[in-house]
Amino acid sequence: LEVNGSHPAIEALRELAARDREGTRLQEFAEMLVDQALLAEGAPLKNPARFAKRVAAVMAQAAGTPAV
Repeated sequence: LEVNGSHPAIEALRELAARDREGTRLQEFAEMLVDQALLAEGAPLKNPARFAKRVAAVMAQAAGTPAV
């Protein structure tokens, strides 16, 4: 996994870590980033259903609706 430290997603994670280091959102986003990297290289995910649930939650949050 190669990380571009200046990518907006990484900068957002850095800011989230500064605000809430022990929060579950930081861990969820970090795991989602690793899963995304695995998918990009064609590797299988250990738990694709969990990844799909995370993606749906992020999409719902971005749309301004609560995740289910």
